[in-house]
Amino acid sequence: MSLSLFPLGMVLYPGGLLPLHIFEHRYRRMISELLDQSEGRRRFGVVAIKAGREAWDDGFSDLYDVGCTAVLQRVEAYQDGRYDVLAIGESRFRLSDVDTSSDLLTGTAQLLKNPSTDLSPALAGKVGRLFTRYLSDLRNAGGIRSDDESDELPANPSDLAFFVADGMILDLVDKQALLAAEDTDARLTLELEFLRREVAMVKQFSMRPAVELPRAPYSTN
Repeated sequence: MSLSLFPLGMVLYPGGLLPLHIFEHRYRRMISELLDQSEGRRRFGVVAIKAGREAWDDGFSDLYDVGCTAVLQRVEAYQDGRYDVLAIGESRFRLSDVDTSSDLLTGTAQLLKNPSTDLSPALAGKVGRLFTRYLSDLRNAGGIRSDDESDELPANPSDLAFFVADGMILDLVDKQALLAAEDTDARLTLELEFLRREVAMVKQFSMRPAVELPRAPYSTN
């Protein structure tokens, strides 16, 4: 499949919300072209940038090969041509080719499945309990407000894995590793590793009265 690409300095997951303010002419054109499509076809590809700038300028930005499709949910147009949009992550994909002949990148992509196994529910239970502790420790350490995160976790292991990946405060490399994990079990296993590490780090912060975690703004991506 062919996708218009939106390179960003963040990772989008299936089910994740993506608010964007569109002001560059190339991305205005992308949104305009998407609005000409039927609602079921208004999607583009979000890929994280390994190196380079968020905008595609004169040089080559090194893109990760696994990204996530984003489907337009709401679009507010301004008279000067800008847009405020809200998109939602839909499906993972792997890029096999990127066309850089235009200022608006397009990619050839293959959608990726998210298989689960009989082990997934047990892994999901461990991840869910540790993620709940992680959020509680962050609140107690002042890292997030009490209303920043919902305590209600998805019941489906695959949905839970993406929910936790989206909700953890991690660097881009770790975020991308969670997106690129080959299946639900691999993603949940990696999340257990990250959560154990992050819970230990938050505990260290909470033991230092003179140090506060940054309060805002946090990006869940």
